[in-house]
This record gives sequence, C-alpha cells and structure tokens, in this order.
Amino acid sequence: MFKSTLVPVGEPFPGPRCCMVEEVRYGAGGNLIVTVSVDPPDETWQVVFAGVIGVRILHERDLPEFWWVNMENTEPTNTLVARVTRGGWKEQHLSGFLQSGYYDGVLEYCVGAEYECVNVLAQAEPIVTRTVLDGLPG
Repeated sequence: MFKSTLVPVGEPFPGPRCCMVEEVRYGAGGNLIVTVSVDPPDETWQVVFAGVIGVRILHERDLPEFWWVNMENTEPTNTLVARVTRGGWKEQHLSGFLQSGYYDGVLEYCVGAEYECVNVLAQAEPIVTRTVLDGLPG
C-alpha cells in the first residue's frame, strides 16, 4: 500500500485541538452536514457538503490509510477538513465505479476527529463555518 496524500481545506487551527464528531446529517438533495466540537476553545464547527455521492463513518483505527505513518503531507494538516488526493477510499475501492462517467469531478474529503473519521465523496468543496457554543456566531 502506498502512502495517502491529504491537502488541508481552510485555515489551520493555531495550536493543538481536540475534535469530536457530534452529529452527521444527510438530507434531501444530497447535502451532508458534519457537526464537530473543538476544544479549546469551546466551539462548534459545521462542515456542509453538497452533491454527496458517498459517505462512510468509521473509528479512526479502522482507516489505516489516514494514520500519520501512512500519509504524505506537503502542507500543515492542523485543519478540520482535508482533501484526499491519493490513496483514499475513492482510489482504493471505487475507482472503476466512479470513473464510469456518471458523476463529474468526484472529490474525496476527510473530517478527522479524536475517534471518528467521516470520509466523504462529493462533487464540490465543503463550506466550513464556526459557531461559539453559547450560540453566538464565531
């Protein structure tokens, strides 16, 4: 198995953070919302994917392709979302199915947290927004 390559999406967090996936919602029209709590500080982040083709949620121990020892990183990775450009779910298991021309421009993303990892195949880059836990916009 060759190393996976991830490219950060968005600005990196300053300093170490503990992230927990709080909720994953899939709705009409193929939209997926991943809610993640980040500590410190007490913040909630929402990652909204449009045009979702597939999603898998696994404990990080079950996704060895995203373990640090199995990744090549060319940029800082202290972000909530990363785009998988090599060695992910799409390339390892779905390349024949997704190359059939039915879907245009399938991209793969990973939302990594302390325990869960949400791996998403979508047709557009996600929108990431932050909200402080007291309900005030961040």
